Amino acid sequence: MRWLKEGQKQENGDIMVVGEPSILHSAAGHYVGQLYLHFYKDMRPDEQGIPMPYDRLSEYFPNEESAAPLLESIRKENADNQDDYYPEGYTPLLADYYEHCQKTDPRDIVTHPEGVMR
Repeated sequence: MRWLKEGQKQENGDIMVVGEPSILHSAAGHYVGQLYLHFYKDMRPDEQGIPMPYDRLSEYFPNEESAAPLLESIRKENADNQDDYYPEGYTPLLADYYEHCQKTDPRDIVTHPEGVMR
């Protein structure tokens, strides 16, 4: 799973980060979809977000192998966007998104061991 380098700040101050499409599993079967990381506004900068379902991009398949061709075609369509994601296996922390979310409200300033993060 790879995560976008840019997060979206929600109206309530939480940050949402979308992952690249992958094969996900549910009680109904396997499907191509996306997860997002939810960072609550009161989390520490060194905490990881909570993965949650974001979008289902396909119908259900009986197994991963039958969903794989659709996933591959979606990834080929998005091949130009590879620099928008962190490397495979890297799980971002809240601190990774401060700059992108432009926290400018003084109530949003968080003291971090390496300095003040906005």
